[in-house]
Amino acid sequence: MDDPTQPKPSEILAALIDFRDAVAAQFARVDARFSQVDSRFAGLESRMDERFDRVERRLARLDDRVFGVEERLSAVERRRKR
Repeated sequence: MDDPTQPKPSEILAALIDFRDAVAAQFARVDARFSQVDSRFAGLESRMDERFDRVERRLARLDDRVFGVEERLSAVERRRKR
């Protein structure tokens, strides 16, 4: 005879299906959130790359200016020594 305190197989199957559906829905939400974070990170990464490129160009210009000043000072020193 069946034990009335035990769930029926159909109830167990229904609970397992509900659990599977809940897990699938949660996974879809987490996956969507990761996609959002991934796209935001890609945008941040490209903006940081642009900023680094601007800084590198600026440093290169400053380096060229410093080199130019050093060259002029060397020329002045050579003229003074004559």
